[in-house]
This record gives sequence, C-alpha cells and structure tokens, in this order.
Amino acid sequence: MNATLVGDKSLSKRPMRRIIEPLMKMGVKISSKNNFAPITIEQSKMNPINYHSPIASAQVKSCILFAGMGVQGLTQINEPFQSRDHSEIMLKHLGASINVSKDGIRISKSDIQNPIDLTIPSDPSTAAFFIAASLMCKDSKLIINRLLLNETRIGFIKAVTQMGGNIKFLKTWVESGEIVGNIQVEYSQLKGITIDENQVPSIIDELPIFAILATQAKGVTVVRGAKELRNKESDRIAAICKNLKLLGADIDELDDGFKVSGSSKLRGASLKTYDDHRIAMGFAVAELVADGDINLDNPDCISISFPEFFSTLESITKC
Repeated sequence: MNATLVGDKSLSKRPMRRIIEPLMKMGVKISSKNNFAPITIEQSKMNPINYHSPIASAQVKSCILFAGMGVQGLTQINEPFQSRDHSEIMLKHLGASINVSKDGIRISKSDIQNPIDLTIPSDPSTAAFFIAASLMCKDSKLIINRLLLNETRIGFIKAVTQMGGNIKFLKTWVESGEIVGNIQVEYSQLKGITIDENQVPSIIDELPIFAILATQAKGVTVVRGAKELRNKESDRIAAICKNLKLLGADIDELDDGFKVSGSSKLRGASLKTYDDHRIAMGFAVAELVADGDINLDNPDCISISFPEFFSTLESITKC
C-alpha cells in the first residue's frame, strides 16, 4: 500500500526530517516537500535498526516502534531523556513484543489481532489551561475528573506544585495500563522556579500556558533546554515572548527558552495567535487576569484540538 500524508496549514509548517531520516534507515521509500508535508510513503521492504535519537521525542520514538512491529528482527531506540511513553504502554497492553528498560526500547515483529476495549482519559496538556486559570484566579477551586496522570505527562502539575500551587490528588487508579485520577486545584500564591532540559519533555506542550502563569508568580522563572518549542505549529518561544511583552509582562527571549520576572499586572492588547491552538488557548486564559480585553486574531485555530474550549472555559469561570 502506498500513502500520502497531508497536514493542515499549521502541521505543514512542522519539519518532518526527524521522522523521515530513521524511517529511511529502515528502508522505507519516503519522499517529502523539502522535509515538510505532504509526505509520500511507498510499499517498502524494511529492516530493523538500532537508533539513537538526538532528541527526546515521542513522535520520533512512536514512528520507529510502529514500523518495527512490521519488521523481522529486533528494532531498538534510545533517547537522551525519556519522552512520553503512551505508545510503549499501549503496545504492551495490546500484546506487542516490546521490552522497555534503561538500556532502551526494543520491539520485534508483532501481529496484534484480538480486539480490546481502550478508554481515553482526559488530556493533561488540555487540562493545563484550566489548572492555570484556577491557580491564577482568586477564590477559585476546580476539580478535574479522569485526568491522565502518566508520569511522563505530569511535568506541568509537578512544576506548578513546585511553584507553590495547591493541587491535591483525590483518587487514582489504572485504566488500560495508564494511571488516571481526579485532582483538585485552588487559587495559590506562586513563586518563580527554574525548568531545565531534563524536565522539558514532560512539560513541552504546556510551556505556553506555563509562561503566562509565571507572570503571576513572585520572582524569576527560567525555562532552558526547550529549543524544540521553535519547531511546533509556530515558533512558540517567539510567540510567547512577543505576546507577553505586548501585555506588559517582563520576559526575555532566550535561544532555548525564556526568563520571566514577576509578578506583573497584565494589560489588554490585540495579539497574534500565529495560527497555533496552544498560543490561542493560553492567551485566552491570560485575559482572566488582564486589565482589559485580549483580542486574538484567529481564535478559530483552537478548534483543531478543542472545539469546545471557549464554552468550557466560560462554564468554569461562571461557577
């Protein structure tokens, strides 16, 4: 079977070389538009590889693991830091021939035929916007049910707890191999912290709202080792810094992150979303603590991941 993958406007701006290179090493016949989508994959005879990824990326890791399921022999991948491990958990739960250890992740040809039921818990990256809203807004209290609490996905919760955020784990259990639970979040007086490259993989998607939250924390918050943010749906480091400066925040753009000095009283302004759903959602939440309206040039870009975002935010803030 041959296939061509075509992304939307934002996805088509994301570089795909990180995926193309390891797949080509496996023998996949693949072509692209200068390492961007659309990507065409032809039926290929593949071989196993031992791949040392230069970056910690669940995207890269997952493409190699799924390809490795169809290859005779042992495929292995190593990362500099652990990235999200949903693929490994799911594949193990499905019965794939996969082994995860400190020496790397190994997978061999797997034929999964038996259907099973999988439940999908609430997404922690999406929940982060509402967690931040509750932490910033005085007298607030919010309970989020059935939230995914995978250790590689709760970097944001760990970080804001380190900042002094009042977050309680009310109940936890396991579904389909994943840890799930209910949490309670309350308004908190926050302090600045430092996030380094070891922490970044577990908080990478939440860094836009984390930067906004940092403007309401007392002291300096620094994020380093997050150069990956420049290769998302937009250059998120630039987008975060440009927009927060327009709101009156004290923020410095770094090559691989940013430095925020707080706390700051944010003002209203007209902002660019850069057609990036996480930038748009983050600054929609920022309006809750801003002295004035924040007008987004393309709020509709949020619908790519969360069409009900604004109605959900409104229902929460009216409680």
